[in-house]
Amino acid sequence: MKKYIIAFILLLMPFVVKAEMRDLELIDQYNTGYSDIYYMGDYFLLINSVYSENKDYAFATMDYDGNYLYEFENTHGSRRVLFDYNHVYLLYTTNSNNVNTLHVEKYNPKTGEKIANISINNVDSFAYTYYFHIYEDSIGIESHGVIGTDFIVQKDLSSYEAVTNFDGYTEQVLVNPNLNYVPDSKNKEIYSYLEDNHIDSGTLSGSSILIGDYYYTLTNSNEGEVNPSIIMIDKELDEYDLISIKNSKLYDGSKVQRDSVTLREMVKYNDKLLVTFTYHGMCLKKHDASNRFGNSCAPDSYVQIYKVFYNIYTKTDGNGEVKVSQNTADGGEGVTFEIIPKEGYVLSEVKVTDALGNVIVFKDYKFTMPSADVTIEAVFVKAATNPNTKDLIGLFITIIVLSLITFVYNFVNKERKETI
Repeated sequence: MKKYIIAFILLLMPFVVKAEMRDLELIDQYNTGYSDIYYMGDYFLLINSVYSENKDYAFATMDYDGNYLYEFENTHGSRRVLFDYNHVYLLYTTNSNNVNTLHVEKYNPKTGEKIANISINNVDSFAYTYYFHIYEDSIGIESHGVIGTDFIVQKDLSSYEAVTNFDGYTEQVLVNPNLNYVPDSKNKEIYSYLEDNHIDSGTLSGSSILIGDYYYTLTNSNEGEVNPSIIMIDKELDEYDLISIKNSKLYDGSKVQRDSVTLREMVKYNDKLLVTFTYHGMCLKKHDASNRFGNSCAPDSYVQIYKVFYNIYTKTDGNGEVKVSQNTADGGEGVTFEIIPKEGYVLSEVKVTDALGNVIVFKDYKFTMPSADVTIEAVFVKAATNPNTKDLIGLFITIIVLSLITFVYNFVNKERKETI
């Protein structure tokens, strides 16, 4: 009895057709010409150019199509660039009369405008190794020279002090505030699921993003092999796919070495998925045509652009079906669908909504795909029954019989009245 009840309940439930998983489509890739790349919300910040053309660009900004917005040229020789997602700090030394001076300059990362600067005399030259530490309110400069001195410089560059060690200072954990990653609790669920499926979570980026009904994250290896990939995971955590960046022309003619690629960040931008990574560890044999710096052994940052597809779901009450021209579409793409009622039913209502519940306007069963998953829902009702010929004959006979009965009744009553 129980199984029949369950079957009956299932029959009453709406019929929802789920789209199949579809691979991302790589539509573009470019080399930035810089070693480091950071996503800044509406532009990329690039740090440390690949040396070429007798110019050294300390940092630059680039739009998401690979066009430089500006480049800051360093003319001070050896330098270091620090960045904390708020400001760029340029550090370099000069020498006058055998006195080394350390210069620290603070810049607006978007405009390249100098905000402040400070100079520290009698320091080691950059011939010695400096370590730099980013703290909440200060920068630690650690000298490894024979007579080196360590310094703490306030981030507003208002003052500095010499220190013997950095005890009591806590390194700032740099988190990109421009990235819309899912909460840590959900990340843990995702990584647990991936580990159960033998994906090497030890090299995952540590963060995932949600686009439509899929989570996306990054891995630099899989099952012990170097295989930098985007991982696409169903929202219900019951299906995944690996999209390898090896398919790009970056690897044309080059053998992939362990640790030669470091995947960095991924963001959604205008119905596209942007993935940034740094290629390092050996000289590239070939750069793509957009790289103005030619061949180089320095670390190079790349951007890959993928087309994002959103799912199209259909939902009915079981008394008809919805046929769609495709199961997925990217934002702005036209979608056509068809409503087919079962025999004895007609369409009562149809509506198209996105994942946020917004109603999508359609005409002639066509609509433009928004930047979200879409559900097409159709409701059917029983068609009104039309009388057939047999029913009409029966009705006619009934009318005749009733008319005869009425006639006889009236005739009998009339005869009785006349007799009386």
